[in-house]
Amino acid sequence: MTQALHVFHTDLSPRSRVYLQLGSVFAFPGEPFFQQLANGDWYVRLEKAFREIGFRDNLHGYNNIPDQEAFESDYIGLFEVGMGGAPCPLHSGHYARDRMKVMEEVLRFYRYFGYSWDASRYRFPDHLSVELEFMAYLSGEQAQSKLNANSCLLAQRDFCLRQLVSWVADFYERIIQNSRHEFFTETGLMLRDFIDFDYQYLESSVQAAE
Repeated sequence: MTQALHVFHTDLSPRSRVYLQLGSVFAFPGEPFFQQLANGDWYVRLEKAFREIGFRDNLHGYNNIPDQEAFESDYIGLFEVGMGGAPCPLHSGHYARDRMKVMEEVLRFYRYFGYSWDASRYRFPDHLSVELEFMAYLSGEQAQSKLNANSCLLAQRDFCLRQLVSWVADFYERIIQNSRHEFFTETGLMLRDFIDFDYQYLESSVQAAE
């Protein structure tokens, strides 16, 4: 099993860096992450990776970041607690009829490609940050030619469609309805648009390889 990708930050493909940067937003925002956000490093790195893959975003909320206490409060209120559950669950299985089936499918992907997530940070394998990190891992394996190219592309396309495209738009709509700060609405929009963009890239790449 590979170590979780978040411990590596060098020699990653641009797509891997995008997935990891986006995944870091939806892990609980500790002090190191917030400092990177507050001083602009987080977005500078993300914007650089976007340019390298040809993705253009239209963001405005990164000049209006709340203080750390307000940021963490909004995170908890959106993604962790609420009457009847979190308003914007971070687990893909919550957006499907059968969560156990979703988790079983996610685990099959992870096991087949030798990927293990950081269980000390994420209790369940269908957490958004884990799924984004898995896409970063596959993108990195593709870039380094460690996996059969066609097999890797097919896996990325299928996982992206079934575990991200299938629910991220709904996730974004829930953020719009519940977030108190522009940062999360802007980031939710960016996530939705990037997932759509990357899925189109993967679909066209698979077709070209057939």
